[in-house]
Amino acid sequence: MKSFKKIICFAVAAMMILPMAGCGSSNKLLDAIQKTSKVNSYAFNAKVKLSQKGGNQKELANLLSNMNFTLDGKVQQNKDKYVKTDMNIKLNMMGIAVDYGVLSEVNLDKNNEDYKVFMKLPEFLKSQMPAGSKDFDYLYLGKDSMDKIQKELKIKEEQIPEMQTKDMVQKSTKFQQGFYEFVKTYTDENGKKIVVDNGNKDMKVNGKEEKLHMYQIKIDNEGLKKFLKAYLKDEKRQKELTSFLETVDQKTSSKKFDVKKALSDIDKMPKIIGDKGIVLEFGIKNGYVAKEILDINLVSEKSESFSCNVDIDIFDINKDMKIQLPSKKDSKVVDYYDFMKQQMNAQEKLQKQLKAAQ
Repeated sequence: MKSFKKIICFAVAAMMILPMAGCGSSNKLLDAIQKTSKVNSYAFNAKVKLSQKGGNQKELANLLSNMNFTLDGKVQQNKDKYVKTDMNIKLNMMGIAVDYGVLSEVNLDKNNEDYKVFMKLPEFLKSQMPAGSKDFDYLYLGKDSMDKIQKELKIKEEQIPEMQTKDMVQKSTKFQQGFYEFVKTYTDENGKKIVVDNGNKDMKVNGKEEKLHMYQIKIDNEGLKKFLKAYLKDEKRQKELTSFLETVDQKTSSKKFDVKKALSDIDKMPKIIGDKGIVLEFGIKNGYVAKEILDINLVSEKSESFSCNVDIDIFDINKDMKIQLPSKKDSKVVDYYDFMKQQMNAQEKLQKQLKAAQ
């Protein structure tokens, strides 16, 4: 069943980037997606709504139906050197609003493998922190922090695998490029009918009305199975997928991905796409993707129906922008390693006080 779960995960990933080749319009769409993935900088905002119906998990269904979140920020990248992100996340769940930010930098230089993540602490979390920690604004996590934690706790390397962020970014990029190459040559009859050219439409991007060339893709269960089987039968793509999965899931590194078993699992794959299907819309402006709308409807064997609606705006493409990360030496920044030590010390002190009181 492990290989089956991997195929399900891959299937969901494939749904997100599945514009089939076979006609001029879909090639234009795919070219725009590839062109957008190679830009030097861009800003974005996204709105996400979740819901669930059916099944026995009423509490979870109620939670998801009352959950939505927005993301906005910017990305700055330099091929083979670094990727920087500055992102704000606003989560609304059961009437509770949480607002926090994340700044990160991944160094892709072969001679300097490193990553830095700064999480801007939300006020509700700061208020619950012990005395002496409430003045911090950022929680820092980097390669150096993970190294210290591993050494402090004397944990064996296999018990806390290193976050191979750079390797993951590189293999993910290679996997995505190979995926696009395969899609361009995929000429299955079902694939030819997936992309619909809806022409020019007035759409809002970052609050402004823009004229975008819209394309729509609809995916059903059978179309997904055909595509996945064709993909896995391609030997070159098998190697790319295996390498990617081994990087994402450390447990698979000692056991090679079983392609034959995966192909067999596809034939047995239950219905995972609901009657509404997976509907994706892409808005193109000046050869770049400026808008993505995803309506995803998934079902389970337990009669649960899960829906996700995502509306993404992409703008300020290739504009001059700088992302400045805080310094980990700043007095307002607490290292994750130090934070964990503080928590452990506070807990030990409390236990001693409770024991003395008895």
